[in-house]
Amino acid sequence: MRFFYWYVIIKERFMHMQTQEHQFNELDIRAVLLLKKRVVDEKDIQTYVNEISTYVNSLNYLYIYNMTNQDLTDFYKALKKFNNISYATVEDYGEVENYQMAYEQLIDSGCQYGVVLEQGYYYEEGDFLRLRKYAIEHIDKNIAVITALPLRGCEPFSRSGEEYRECKGCHLTGALVNLDIFNKIGGLKIEYYQSMFDYEYCLRAQKNNYKIILLENCVIRTTNYKIVEKRYFFMKFSSFEYDLMDLYYQTRNRFYLWEEYETINPEYVKLDKKLYKDERYDIKRSDPQYRDKFYMMEEAKYDYIRRITGKYKGGKESEKRYYRKENRYDADFRRSRKRDSGYGNPGRSVRDRTEEDRGVRRLQRRTAGLRGREGKASEQA
Repeated sequence: MRFFYWYVIIKERFMHMQTQEHQFNELDIRAVLLLKKRVVDEKDIQTYVNEISTYVNSLNYLYIYNMTNQDLTDFYKALKKFNNISYATVEDYGEVENYQMAYEQLIDSGCQYGVVLEQGYYYEEGDFLRLRKYAIEHIDKNIAVITALPLRGCEPFSRSGEEYRECKGCHLTGALVNLDIFNKIGGLKIEYYQSMFDYEYCLRAQKNNYKIILLENCVIRTTNYKIVEKRYFFMKFSSFEYDLMDLYYQTRNRFYLWEEYETINPEYVKLDKKLYKDERYDIKRSDPQYRDKFYMMEEAKYDYIRRITGKYKGGKESEKRYYRKENRYDADFRRSRKRDSGYGNPGRSVRDRTEEDRGVRRLQRRTAGLRGREGKASEQA
């Protein structure tokens, strides 16, 4: 009886190995891992090795790009147990160019699907293999991107009955990208520099009649987040913190995206505009540093009006001091939302428009006062 038990187990494992080998021969999927954060100690090494182990065995090959200017010999030694990894030291050219460079490397390697990953991302157990199986089963279905459900490490998740659906867009971090389609439709928009380039790519793929598929029962998680809290008397609100520079690029590139796809994909633009408003409300309610965040969003809007792309050039220190010292941001922002004409003139700063508003209000108050005195005089007469 015991012999029969071990016979069944060994046979199942052998069949599983044969199936896995067949899958690897049937579809070539390779990945690039971008290392931008410094690996400080043994704890960091173990954390990143654990993250890599959630997907490396389901890949044909993994390329690791070291962008930290740091000697990572100890980290590479910890990865010696995996025999399908190679390493290279490269410059950090900005998020979009890094991704474009990674996809070009994967295209040159001759694989069919490519994945770009970053530190702090990992799949739940077996989920990358599920992505791979789906790609094999639907290899001729005009699918540009296959993605897992992106969640932060602390967010709960329960698997549902529905396995997959088409979606409007997704982050490309951890997604399977069909490299033949990537080559056909022209790659990523380098001028975005950072953020929203992946959504633009998805919209362009759909414009060319390709599909974006979300596997709702597969999860990719990230540890790259912080939680902020804000108190109102006895109430406390918390949310995930938005990085200042991410917020700038996301806001600026959003406006370019809306402009380009408002007539092509109005449904997506409408949904994204609503999401933008919700994010603003969330920042105002939960983030103690919301004035700095709002300033960067306004800076992004002005740069969009001036048709500025690429890397952030930096704003005027005088305007930053004005917002932080005078504590007048909320009123200025509400006025600027109502006044569209000011955005069309690049020469007028926020301070200029505010001073003009003050002058108009002063004139209105004086006029109202004169009218009041004239009315009283006429009544007395």
